[in-house]
Amino acid sequence: MTEGTAQGAAAGEAAGFAKFIELVKSTFNIQNIAGKALDSVYTVTNYTDVSLVTGSIYSQYEGSKCIGLGTIAETDISFCSTITKLGHVPGYVTGNTNSITAVIESNVKKIVADATTATVEFTKTATKAATDTITKQKTSEITATYMIYQSTIIASVVAILKKKDE
Repeated sequence: MTEGTAQGAAAGEAAGFAKFIELVKSTFNIQNIAGKALDSVYTVTNYTDVSLVTGSIYSQYEGSKCIGLGTIAETDISFCSTITKLGHVPGYVTGNTNSITAVIESNVKKIVADATTATVEFTKTATKAATDTITKQKTSEITATYMIYQSTIIASVVAILKKKDE
């Protein structure tokens, strides 16, 4: 059953990572970081690192010229607006980088928690499915092997009984 557990864990991690990417996109209205797709910036092994994710999203925010008097590029307006909307929490001060980082971090923590929950739930389901499949395969193998011996035993018994009748 170790094989089923390993298959379930791998499937669970993949599902959790997919959920993480989905939530980052929908929460922050962002498709990439520094010109790279989210699934190439983050991996199955690092997406739960809150400080890494917070830092990279903040860097994208800074690079988008959301702060200051600079012109906001057309493609960055929705991202900047989303961060501002997320900032309507106690303690947020517009333009204060510590407040912005705190807003991003609080949302990243929720995303990571939700993705981790998805990982655990999917792992349970996938492990059960993989274990059931493996159990069925092994049972079929055992049955097939048993049938070979059963045929041999039946043939031997029939031969003995025939010999006895003669």
